[in-house]
Amino acid sequence: MTQTSIKILHLEDNPNDAELQDEFLRADGFEVASTRVDTREGMIDALDRGEFDLILADNRMPGFNGLAALAVAREKAPYIPFIFISGTLGEEVAIESLKNGATDYVIKQRLERLSPVVRRALDEAEEHRERQRAEASERDANLKLQRLNAELEQRVAARTAELKRALKIKDEFLANVSHELRTPLNSIIGLSESLSDEVIGSLNDKQKNYINTISESGRHLLDLINEVLDLAKIEAGQMRLNRSSVEIRAVAQASLRLINQLAQEKGQVIQLDLQGQLDFIHADERRLKQMLVNLLSNAVKFTPRGGTVGLEVSESQEDNVVKFTVWDTGIGIAEEDLTNLFRPFVQLESDLDRQAAGTGLGLALVAQMARLHGGSVSVESELGKGSRFSISLPWGSGLEADTTPRRKLAGRFRIVKARGENKKPTLLLVEDTEATILMLKDYLEYIGFQVEVARSGAEGIVIAQRIIPDLILMDVQMPDMDGLEATQKLRNDLQLKNTPIIAITALAMHGDRERCLAAGMDEYMSKPLNLKGLEKMIQGFLEERM
Repeated sequence: MTQTSIKILHLEDNPNDAELQDEFLRADGFEVASTRVDTREGMIDALDRGEFDLILADNRMPGFNGLAALAVAREKAPYIPFIFISGTLGEEVAIESLKNGATDYVIKQRLERLSPVVRRALDEAEEHRERQRAEASERDANLKLQRLNAELEQRVAARTAELKRALKIKDEFLANVSHELRTPLNSIIGLSESLSDEVIGSLNDKQKNYINTISESGRHLLDLINEVLDLAKIEAGQMRLNRSSVEIRAVAQASLRLINQLAQEKGQVIQLDLQGQLDFIHADERRLKQMLVNLLSNAVKFTPRGGTVGLEVSESQEDNVVKFTVWDTGIGIAEEDLTNLFRPFVQLESDLDRQAAGTGLGLALVAQMARLHGGSVSVESELGKGSRFSISLPWGSGLEADTTPRRKLAGRFRIVKARGENKKPTLLLVEDTEATILMLKDYLEYIGFQVEVARSGAEGIVIAQRIIPDLILMDVQMPDMDGLEATQKLRNDLQLKNTPIIAITALAMHGDRERCLAAGMDEYMSKPLNLKGLEKMIQGFLEERM
């Protein structure tokens, strides 16, 4: 609770101004004892001789300004609240003062703000002292915990070394198995092809059939080895995606070409349906193609002769997702078997399955690779009527400097209706990343908002108090003053107390949203941003205020 009896050090060359400030505080219930100085030497002497609860500093004094006084205060009394009071305090000085550790500032023409600012500053100082006492208590407890932690670390280190050794043995085993199996397989497959081409002499039909069987079995075994190694890498956390901008049409067509011959041999029809306006997705092109070919191969395999296999690509702007759906008119899957589809080494019983055996790892790999991309796999199927396997992947990796794709998408969004004939809602964007500023400012102005930009929390406070925006978009991680601290200060300004503040941040871990809301923000959206969702969120807040 704020103390009512306070000792104030006035850094003020005008005694009437100092007395007026004291009168405002006494009128609001404070018991004030004050000392006034107007030189650097006087300030140092006063701080050496006594303890003060608060420093109120004029910005301009003969030979001594407020910023110089702030530097002295932070050196000699770092925890005493320091409040600027000036009639000529500009935005640049205000921003600089907050960056350098000032608690707050009050304009002389608005001394009615002094008491709330002082109460808040004293409360924060008391909270700081309480934290110091708590930290001292924690240090004592930590000393005891350190001994226990040292013992625990030794045990963990021994266990970690044991696990690393086990993983190393496993990796070496897989590498050796891969090498030892691939070497003879290379000979089996290569010599089979040579014999099939009759390099060393002609073969009769029966011999050709035998050779083809040997070659197909060798390739099947090679596929099994590759899938086992891929799955082992994923489970060990060793598979790394090589993400890039992948052209959706190109990867879809390339995947279909790889299974086209097999489909033609069975007299099947192949269809490609590209929906939506997205041209690119941020993904690992080789792994994306591997997933699609795996699903397409299964579709061809389990679709009888003369059936149809298709690849459908669609997008959801609402969820920032691209969906690749492989469908067929094949034998379908019984409902009770659907839960076993994505388990390794599990195959379902069917006549077609017995005719063309697989490894039982393909769908498990598809599910794991989709998960690595931040996506998922789903299936719909009806026995005797076919199946639909869908891979849903996020289409973007974050906010990039190139805004061309976003402008293309923005053309599909609804324009915000202006309030009044020429009045546009004013948004304040507080963000320090230039690529994000460029993208969001262009987009928000395109859909009908007026946008002001601040590149730090301190600058955001000053601009917000000047323009009184309809809504604030606040980044969290910024230099000098982060978005959480800036929000807390804005919530203490009567004119901005109820202004909607939306966090836009790359923080997306457990508890981050709660921290933003606890700081006074109204809503939270993590990057990469869903622009259409952001527009709806802004509209919702603005409609509530109308």
